[in-house]
Amino acid sequence: MFFERHGGGERVILVHLDGQDPEAREDPQEFQELANSAGAETVAFFNVPRHRPTAKFLIGSGKVEELRDLVHAEEADLVIF
Repeated sequence: MFFERHGGGERVILVHLDGQDPEAREDPQEFQELANSAGAETVAFFNVPRHRPTAKFLIGSGKVEELRDLVHAEEADLVIF
């Protein structure tokens, strides 16, 4: 049995949750480098300031709509949080 594999990298949107705790902050550049090292082609970086996550989507419903529009506009294959 043979499987066809996608030859190129996947077009991804990176979602960075920017919390208020300075000790828990992650480096957005490192996040992008990790995704790229896994073969991803970063087409957009979506920064979301969050004091605390929401139960339904982790990010607010307005940001979900913005992210959805960005996925369609950039023809992204994957969204990574």
